[in-house]
Amino acid sequence: MSSTKSNLGRYGAFPPPVSRQESDQNKRTLSMERVEGHNVWVIVVGIDRYKNENFSPLKGCRNDTEDICEYLMNVLKVPKKSNIVHLQDQEATRSTILKKFDEHFITNAKITNKSVALFYFAGHGARAKVDRKEWRCDNKVVESICPYDEGAVDAEGKEVYGIPQPTLQALFDKLEKEKRCNTLVILDSCHSGGMFRETKKRNTLGVGPPAGISETVRSPRFSDDKPRVLPDYLDRDLRKASMISVTKSLSDAGLRTGGTGEHSYIVLAACGKDQPAHEVKDGESGKWRGAFTLELVRMLRKLNDEQKHYDAIVSSIRLASSAVTQRPECRGIDRFKRVFMHYEAVLQRPDPTRMRSQ
Repeated sequence: MSSTKSNLGRYGAFPPPVSRQESDQNKRTLSMERVEGHNVWVIVVGIDRYKNENFSPLKGCRNDTEDICEYLMNVLKVPKKSNIVHLQDQEATRSTILKKFDEHFITNAKITNKSVALFYFAGHGARAKVDRKEWRCDNKVVESICPYDEGAVDAEGKEVYGIPQPTLQALFDKLEKEKRCNTLVILDSCHSGGMFRETKKRNTLGVGPPAGISETVRSPRFSDDKPRVLPDYLDRDLRKASMISVTKSLSDAGLRTGGTGEHSYIVLAACGKDQPAHEVKDGESGKWRGAFTLELVRMLRKLNDEQKHYDAIVSSIRLASSAVTQRPECRGIDRFKRVFMHYEAVLQRPDPTRMRSQ
């Protein structure tokens, strides 16, 4: 690993409290190490065709995942067989996505606090109605990502539901608690900005001038145009465990984030919670792509040795004008970290023998 060190600012990295005398003598530095490819663990999901006919076919999700994987393997040198789980169309069922999340992330003994865990999803995003008390939500509607078999019936005769915001957030809260690794979530689906905990401030990027709308958006079309209703039992154990964990850590999170309780993991969302995510035709390759993923990967490829943090990258992206109605967002405490870098605060104490000689 290549590493660099820099002096922390007055409020940098939240070092442990020290006395005034110690503060005058000690130096706080921030160690930065680029995470090597073998220490990057990835789940990539892309769904163009769904089992349920209410979910209109998409054109660019599989292309998006291919581009993401090519970037990871060729630029970051991430091993394909051991480190990347790539699910497309019928492979990306609800049960498989949740199972792979547990196997590849949560129970993966090779993931340490210096690893990167990357979850990418391209497909339909939707909304569903829930009971506010049971789901601990601010309102009766939550956003969700749509697995391949949503709306179908499973082997036990039960309806398959999407993966809603409280469930997805619980998964990443658990990963954050268990591994304390560098976690990056990229969602290219409609309503993706509503998939994680609300914060006081949202970061958005600019778009080009309007020129009509794209041919497809990543949101299902139901005949009655009404959100589905999620049963109270869905993912209850996972959600309850996350609520307990989050409640116990709120006081610490408040100190670290100015009272927002914001998660540390980074979320790059293709659009706001009330917005669509568009698909556009790439003028260079002729392939259909997610407007956000297309420009995000282009930006990442251009970085080379240039060091930019995630928030700056999202802010500098300009989407195709046909995607004028979407404004991507960047969330998480760690959004100001540089791309694929591991940060560690180091408290350097002075050499006592050197101090005596002075």
